[in-house]
Amino acid sequence: MSKAALLARAAAAYQRAGSTDAAARCYDEAGDNVAAAGTYLRLRRFERAASQYILGARSDMAAWVYAHHLRRTDIARDIAADFGRSRTCLRRVYEEIALRNLTRLLPETWPLLPADTDVDASVSTTLAEIHRYLRVSPLHRRALVDPVPSPVLVQFNERLQLWCEGRAEVEPTVNDLTRRLIIARCDVADRVHHCDVLPVLAASRAALITSEAFDATIEEWSIAIAEETHRYDQAALIFAAAVQAGSPGAATRWQEWAARVLEVELTLPGIDGRGVRRD
Repeated sequence: MSKAALLARAAAAYQRAGSTDAAARCYDEAGDNVAAAGTYLRLRRFERAASQYILGARSDMAAWVYAHHLRRTDIARDIAADFGRSRTCLRRVYEEIALRNLTRLLPETWPLLPADTDVDASVSTTLAEIHRYLRVSPLHRRALVDPVPSPVLVQFNERLQLWCEGRAEVEPTVNDLTRRLIIARCDVADRVHHCDVLPVLAASRAALITSEAFDATIEEWSIAIAEETHRYDQAALIFAAAVQAGSPGAATRWQEWAARVLEVELTLPGIDGRGVRRD
């Protein structure tokens, strides 16, 4: 069995045992960026989650994390405008990491750089040069003082190099509804005047009912938008669409949401106590 497979089994075991931190480290080491991102999301380590989603070629998920959890709608909008290529969003994340660590990271690293390095270049380009140099100088990597583990930055550098060489990994096609939900969440966070979420929520309901494969992400994001705008009637319509589509557990999710948000006990006609539709 490969090392990655062993790490994946260990991560699953840690998850079952409730040790989410250890599971995240295993997914990280196994190179399963998307699984790592989901684990960091549960740990509420949102910046790490967004970074891992980008590394895993899921910039749509990264955009939602930036918009909904981090309220960095500027980055989320940039990513949404660049789906399928991600070159812009990679540079933006690079710059975010650099800006968080600029006073600690760069002064430690200047003495290690080749003499001809352009220190006046953009932050992301400078970081790429730093890590390209550190990759061939393992002993010098110890001098890097960085709360974000340097292997993550090295991965960013490697992805950036692939794009520059035209060998980038192709991301899954992002449908128009996903983009619209992300932009709607940005508009709500930015308090955009005349922001109307009703059309996109109506599109979500239609998609949940008519799609051959139920998309749990569409349900989750739509509920989040309805909740943020206090349109609880729209949240109910989204859950009703999920129940109509036959999504497993949709009725239970609706009842749990009503208890958490509205503080009411919801009884649904034709649904038993386990949240299962009666025939």
